[in-house]
Amino acid sequence: MFDDLRDKNDMRYLVAQNVFAGLEAPVRRDTIDRIQEQHKMSRRQLIRCIEIGLLKSLDKTDKDKYRRYRLFVKRRLYSQNSDILASLPPHERKEKLEETYRNIEEDYHRILNML
Repeated sequence: MFDDLRDKNDMRYLVAQNVFAGLEAPVRRDTIDRIQEQHKMSRRQLIRCIEIGLLKSLDKTDKDKYRRYRLFVKRRLYSQNSDILASLPPHERKEKLEETYRNIEEDYHRILNML
């Protein structure tokens, strides 16, 4: 409940500040650093909002852009869970990442519907 409220309010603020204009996945680290400095947000929350903002404007029929978006999110997921994922066989690791990605995308769409 609190997470939804934070996501909704942060997204409204960032959209009003035109933060997502011109952003495409993958977003460079220095761009994330600049946005974080300007808007005084925690890195983790900002990246989550960037992922939501990118999904909002993403044309899923553009297979290349959609692939880059998925890889951008999956890289974050892998780095946050690398200890666990590294212990899995490669095929199982890919399955877990894909499953987690699908769940996150579904959650992001739910949040976008609240805006």
